[in-house]
Amino acid sequence: MEALEVVLSGNGQELGRVASRGHIDDHFESLAALARALARYGHSLQPGHRVITGAYARTPFAEGVYRGEFDQGIGAVEVELVP
Repeated sequence: MEALEVVLSGNGQELGRVASRGHIDDHFESLAALARALARYGHSLQPGHRVITGAYARTPFAEGVYRGEFDQGIGAVEVELVP
């Protein structure tokens, strides 16, 4: 996974290329931190909950279509933000 690269785009324009090396933290520690934060408010993670444990780059949350294309045969993910 350290050699993984993702191409990030927004509305058809490339926003950047990012290698995972140095950008992916320990996912288990991220989940533990989330669980601790939720517990402070009387909530908890439950089986089936989906979480995102990090991001490759800062992405503006403006309306539009955003895409991440991962190499190594992983594929792509696309999301459309609407007002």
